[in-house]
Amino acid sequence: MWIHEKKKLIYLCNPKCGSQTLLAALKRHGFINFIGEPRLRESCRRQNSDIETAIEKYNGNWMHACMKTIVKFMKVIGKNPYDYKYFTVIREPIDRLISNFNYCKFDKDWHAFYCGPGEINTKNALLDFSKEFNYTYKGKYNYTINDYLSIGLEKSDNLCTHPMPIIDYTEILDKRFNISIFKLENMNELKKFLDSYDICFDINCKLNSGKYDSFKIRNIITKENIDKIRNIYKYEYTYYYKNF
Repeated sequence: MWIHEKKKLIYLCNPKCGSQTLLAALKRHGFINFIGEPRLRESCRRQNSDIETAIEKYNGNWMHACMKTIVKFMKVIGKNPYDYKYFTVIREPIDRLISNFNYCKFDKDWHAFYCGPGEINTKNALLDFSKEFNYTYKGKYNYTINDYLSIGLEKSDNLCTHPMPIIDYTEILDKRFNISIFKLENMNELKKFLDSYDICFDINCKLNSGKYDSFKIRNIITKENIDKIRNIYKYEYTYYYKNF
């Protein structure tokens, strides 16, 4: 949960959408992780027992919590979620799925490399901590992108980098919220938005991306899986990526 209290801004850290690069800039301008910052959590515990209880019961990912989880948490600690401006970044769904597939290096059980013993904050590998999960990682298996799209997408849907559709990740359909959505492919609009809050963001900075041939991988995706993606991410293709 990334928040700037004075500016009343909340960044919804949508995974595999340039989030690490953007976070680096936001943290320089005072954004904090309300759940993931140990010192902040301790301070909140001393000030408000309700916050302590809320943190103990919080079952969402510290980094990539969806908006529904954040809104629920804010209500518990006595903050009005409608007082804040929310913003996030989306990415063309096929590119995003390819990125996640290459990043996770799934094992045979569709566990990502960051699930295994010895990883930092292993528990934070999940979107929902309350669901049972066997924290293991047995090394990268020889799955293909089509295996991931046809089977693995559902098998790995509780992992923190799982590419949720924007209508599930945000409350964009609830008009009571003030939400801005920006495309990774057009960061100029995001820069204008951040400039209006006196937040400097260099759109020419290098994105933290892996090395792989996205075009080559796209070309081997089956029509069945393309249709599946377009159905799952129908909102994105209807309102943001009509020409894809």
